[in-house]
Amino acid sequence: MIPQASLAAALSEKRSDRRIDVLRHIQDCGSISEAARRVGISYKAAWQALDTLSNLAGVELVQRSVGGRGGGGAQLTADALLLLEAANAMGQAREQLHVQLEHARQLPAAADPQARTAGAAGISVATTLARLQVMTSMRNQWPCVVAQLSRSGPLVQVQLQGAAAGAQFGLQSHITDESAQLLGLRQGLPVLAMCKATAVTVQAASGATALAPGGNG
Repeated sequence: MIPQASLAAALSEKRSDRRIDVLRHIQDCGSISEAARRVGISYKAAWQALDTLSNLAGVELVQRSVGGRGGGGAQLTADALLLLEAANAMGQAREQLHVQLEHARQLPAAADPQARTAGAAGISVATTLARLQVMTSMRNQWPCVVAQLSRSGPLVQVQLQGAAAGAQFGLQSHITDESAQLLGLRQGLPVLAMCKATAVTVQAASGATALAPGGNG
């Protein structure tokens, strides 16, 4: 049975930008290893990006040729080219919408009730829409900031800082090095931490709430 392409699924995650970048550079240079170098990730992380996008789309996105006079290479399929076209269009539309809404938010108080409401708004439109875009049944979600990254072999310990109900808290989670690369994690980066209640170990107030290995971050 021929799989049905689902480009919307491949684009549904806000954090897919680096994965899409891998496709863009493969289109430019015809090489997965060179695309990984240009994006600033490992060859293994680039393959993880391609596997993730292919699984989400349900179709093959890259065709590889091994050996030969040119030494082999990689070429995007027609579905991958359509995916890039859709990603570019969505990026432009998001940027235009963000500019329009942020402009409305900064309007001074005026006779127009809508303008007054927009001017008094205190939310970050881009951040709020990005959080709403995440499709998950997990109720435990906390906006956080990356405080520190510590690498140990194939894993990266991510320390996060957040606040809820007027109190500050800390979170720790372990993810693979490839996932850390694709997420572009760095100190000071705002993130949304999510986990199941069964994946949480709570420590004393002097410590940090720890997400068990395998928890989502």
